[in-house]
Amino acid sequence: MSTAITTKRLLAVFGGAVLLAGVLVACGGGGSTAPDATPSASREVALDAKPVSGSLVAWSPASLTYSIAPGASQTVAMQFTASKGLERVSLSLSPTLSNLAQLSTTSIKEIDKGKVVKLTLRLAPNATAPLSVIQGYVQLAAKEPAVTSQLPITVIVATGAIGTLPTDPGEAGKATLAGIDSDNDGVRDDIERYIWLTYPQSEKVRRSLFAVAREFQPALLSAATGDATSTARGYLATANAIDCVWYVRTNDAVDIRRALFAQYLNTKVRSLAYASYTQILSGQSRTVSGNFKQGCSGFDPDSLPN
Repeated sequence: MSTAITTKRLLAVFGGAVLLAGVLVACGGGGSTAPDATPSASREVALDAKPVSGSLVAWSPASLTYSIAPGASQTVAMQFTASKGLERVSLSLSPTLSNLAQLSTTSIKEIDKGKVVKLTLRLAPNATAPLSVIQGYVQLAAKEPAVTSQLPITVIVATGAIGTLPTDPGEAGKATLAGIDSDNDGVRDDIERYIWLTYPQSEKVRRSLFAVAREFQPALLSAATGDATSTARGYLATANAIDCVWYVRTNDAVDIRRALFAQYLNTKVRSLAYASYTQILSGQSRTVSGNFKQGCSGFDPDSLPN
């Protein structure tokens, strides 16, 4: 049976808690991830993985987050330069990474000042490796002069995953309403990282949330400019994508959706844009068929193992 639901009522279900989170951000409070967003996957954290202050070594990239499926193997490239000549250099992995990764080089006799040194890291988690988020580092230690430097690395072992995630945009990602989307996939870098790091255990959830994020971003941008037509179109597309979240995680879909939107509306400018979004949509309606699977556009969640 199809049901017509007004936008005001729908936003009360899908957006009320998010608007509150946005107001908190606007007032200088809140902004933390909801407790229900805590990933269920196991975590291993290297407590001593902080780079040494004032290091002579510059890594590129400055940090690395990579996602890979159990049983897969992939080689990841990285490099570093030293602002001073180094001698008797050793390279090693943190204990957290030792069982799933291998460095191409473990010792270098001498490195000239300014020389680019290229390395590769081969990732190969066991086929039975648990779905997890593993934090560690590559460590460089030189004898002459005595210097230690670390490249932070996060490995996400998740079904169906292969590839480097965008680096954390930090405060630069909050400077504008649109944020940063360095890989041009339609999802802000901070949101892409959030989805992967929070839900490594479920490809269904990740794909459904990516769909929500891709549809909500242009809707929010349209609302900020007062484009009612594009906002309404984006709202309907977002609501359809949220239906897919309901299909794949019926019991906690509301919590998952709220946690995602709390991440999305993490600045005053974004909170104000969301206020415009709700105002533009006030009084509009959407027909809900009750077949939430129809919202899973572009993939069949029933074909995925998790």
